[in-house]
Amino acid sequence: MMNQATFQRDYPGIRSILSEILFPVFGETAPLNEDVITRPELRQQATDAKIEKITRIAGYTLDGAPFDVFDVQLSSSVELSRNRVAIKRLLVSQEDVFSSSLIFFHYGDARNREWRISYFAKGRGNTDTTAAKRYTFLCGKSHGCRTVAERFELLRREPVKTRDALTKVFSVETLNKEFYQKLANWFFWALRVVRFPEGETDHEKNAVPLIRLITRVIFVWFMRKKHLVPDQLFDRGFVDSILKPGCDDSAYYRAILQNLFFATLNTEQTDPEARKFRIAERHRGRNEQYHIYSVYRYEDFFTDDGKARFLELMRDIPFLNGGLFSCLDENETDTPVDAFSDQAARRKLLSVPDELFWTTEEEHRRVDLNEAYGDDRHGSEPVVGLVTLLDQYNFTVDESSRDEATVALDPELLGVVFETCWRATTRKRKPRRANRRDRSTLRVRSWITWSRKV
Repeated sequence: MMNQATFQRDYPGIRSILSEILFPVFGETAPLNEDVITRPELRQQATDAKIEKITRIAGYTLDGAPFDVFDVQLSSSVELSRNRVAIKRLLVSQEDVFSSSLIFFHYGDARNREWRISYFAKGRGNTDTTAAKRYTFLCGKSHGCRTVAERFELLRREPVKTRDALTKVFSVETLNKEFYQKLANWFFWALRVVRFPEGETDHEKNAVPLIRLITRVIFVWFMRKKHLVPDQLFDRGFVDSILKPGCDDSAYYRAILQNLFFATLNTEQTDPEARKFRIAERHRGRNEQYHIYSVYRYEDFFTDDGKARFLELMRDIPFLNGGLFSCLDENETDTPVDAFSDQAARRKLLSVPDELFWTTEEEHRRVDLNEAYGDDRHGSEPVVGLVTLLDQYNFTVDESSRDEATVALDPELLGVVFETCWRATTRKRKPRRANRRDRSTLRVRSWITWSRKV
């Protein structure tokens, strides 16, 4: 069985690629060590693309046509994600060499660097004039490699290896469908256990704030990909080390996520009064910082050392000028919506249990979702926490094109997630127009554009 650790490590070298990936999937064959950069024009193109070596390491036959495997070593001075155009130009110009091939891209200095597995597909046969397309998996220590391991395991089990089977392995559409199904299971599970002020008297009304939560978390996940939000905020070990044990059953959502959303991402770094904990002196839960959402709440959840570490971690997170992370608590009417509050009475209006974020596959959690799906085929659906789920997938901010796709989740899914969840919550009742609170999550397209530019 293909092991996730095989892909979630530094580039292992040609010998390990052959023995741990290629031979188990395609069968053993005589290893090759053929230098492909021999023609002068190809050598110049390789130089332009910052490629140091191209080696053909194995040859197979798929659908009666040659199927070769190449190892491509890149200069350590170039970022692979920023050199895609030059690499693509080389591959397309040399279709006679690379057509229908598997290519392992890596750096000469492979330590702590990502590597990629690309399938270069040219139609269904030698007479097919369809433009070639490159599909890519991201590998390495910084990527979630569960999907690539699962896909190669499925290919290993195929009795006859074909181009169609290989294309399915590298299908972005299959990845998206799988992710949406798991996220839908999480959404319907969470809908049964969360409590927001909007749903205090009508549980179905919890759906809208839950969609807001999903949208905010996934957008932050893409920011994390850009290294704008630190990984530690999604590391359970770190979170547990800065929060007091048993301080609250919704401690992660309150102390970490709400403080991140409202008092960090929605707060300018230059504000001298912001990104600090709310002053302690208050009367009946109120002081001059009541309704001021640029200061942190839940100070009592943190250990003394944890509070200092938290403040240090949040200091460099950028301010986002937009409505997605605005706290929606109504000041004029004193009506809680997000319930970002230190008041004991308001805390009772909100419950987003920690298990919704941290539940792992090893816990084998299953829930009956027949009622949610409206059938009898979902009586025992597996669910994991939202952080656990997102950790299983690669997220990319590289925009796929018609002839090149990274097998990862990209910012476009924000819109699909919102629309899918919105339809799910309105199918049992008459649809209504989105109000001001709903529209805070409808700004998805502008956020997608922002994520492409940062």
